[in-house]
Amino acid sequence: MALHMILKEKRKELGLTQEQIANYLGVSTPAVSKWERGSTYPDVTLLPALARLLKTDLNTLLCFEEELSSKEIALFLNDIAAIIEKKGFDEGYSASMEKIRAYPSDAELLHSLALVLQGSLMMADLSAEEKQIYDDKIASLYERVAHYGDMKYTERANYMLASHYIQKSQFDKAQELLDQLPEPNALDKRSLQANLWMKQEKYEDAANLYEQKLRASLQDMQLSLAQLISISIKNGDGDTAAKLSESCRIMNKTFGLWDLGSYLGAWEYAVSMQNKEDAISTLNDMLQALLTPWDPTESFIYKHVKTSAEQVKPASVQSQSVAAQPVSQTDKENRMQNVGLRMLPVLLTDLETNPEYAFLRNEPEFNELLEQYKQKVTSTKR
Repeated sequence: MALHMILKEKRKELGLTQEQIANYLGVSTPAVSKWERGSTYPDVTLLPALARLLKTDLNTLLCFEEELSSKEIALFLNDIAAIIEKKGFDEGYSASMEKIRAYPSDAELLHSLALVLQGSLMMADLSAEEKQIYDDKIASLYERVAHYGDMKYTERANYMLASHYIQKSQFDKAQELLDQLPEPNALDKRSLQANLWMKQEKYEDAANLYEQKLRASLQDMQLSLAQLISISIKNGDGDTAAKLSESCRIMNKTFGLWDLGSYLGAWEYAVSMQNKEDAISTLNDMLQALLTPWDPTESFIYKHVKTSAEQVKPASVQSQSVAAQPVSQTDKENRMQNVGLRMLPVLLTDLETNPEYAFLRNEPEFNELLEQYKQKVTSTKR
C-alpha cells in the first residue's frame, strides 16, 4: 500500500481522528487530510513522530520492502495483463512503471514485467512507430536487469537484448551478448527432478514435468522448421521447403499442438513462391484456426500440464492450492478464444501493410477474407 493508505488505515485502527493526529504533530487538520488523500506528504522531519504515534515503524510507514515475493509478482503480472486487456497497452505500461519506481532494484519484477509488456506489445493496437518507442523502453528494462548482477536474470535479460539488437540490425552488440551466454548442454535438472519423483512414486508430478519438457521441445522444433523453410526458400530450394512444410504439419497434428501451427509452414512456402491460390486457401485455414479454442490439457499428451501460473509448483502441491480450483469448460474455451481475438487485429494489419503480401492485395478472395475478419474484430469491441 502507498503511504497515504497506510496512514489512514493505521489511524483508524487506533481510533484516532485526523484532528487528533494534527494536534499531536502540530500541523493543521487539512494538512493531515491531504496526506491521507495522497495529494501531499508529511515533512520528512515529522515521519519518526508520525510512525511512533501510529505505533508502527518507518519501513512500514514508507512501504519499504527490498523485494517482492514471487507470488506477489505473479499476482501483479495478472493485474497488468487485465489492465492492458481492458484499458489498453498505455495504461498497462504506466502501471508497470509505477510499480518499478517502488521496487527499482527487484530483478525478478523488472524481468517479468518486461516479458509481459513485450508479449502484450506484439498484440497491441498501436502504430509501428509507437511500438518501436515502447520496444526500446522495454529493452531498457532488460538492460537494467542485466546490470544488477543477479546471474539468474542477467543471462535471461542478455538473451532478450541480443534478440532486440538483431531486430535492430545492431549485429556487433548482439554478438557480444551472445558470447556472454552459456553454451548449450545436456544438463537439465528437470529430467533428474522427474526421475526423482518417479522413484518416490509421485507419478503425477513426473508426468506434469515431462509434458512441460515435451511442449517446450516441440515449440523449439516448430521454430527451427520455420527457419529452415525460410532458408531453403532463400537458397532457391523449393522442394526441400515443401517437404519441411509438410513435416511441420504432420508434427503439429501428431503431437496435438494448436491447429494454427499446422498451416504456418504452408503459409510461409506459398507466400515465398507467390502462389496466390495456395496462399489464400492457407490463410483461410489459419484464420479459422486462430479463432478456434484450443486447450492443451484436453489432449492425452498434455493432460497433466497445468496453467502457467500453476507450473511453478508440483502437482501434489497444486492440488491443495486455490489456483488448482476447477475451471469450467466454457471459461477455458473463452480464455483460449480471447488469445486468438487479441492476435487477430495485429495479423490483419500485417496482411494489409506488409510489402511481402502485396501480390495478394488485388485478389477479391483475399480482400473478402480481410473484410470478413475485420467485422469479427469490430463485433467483439462492441
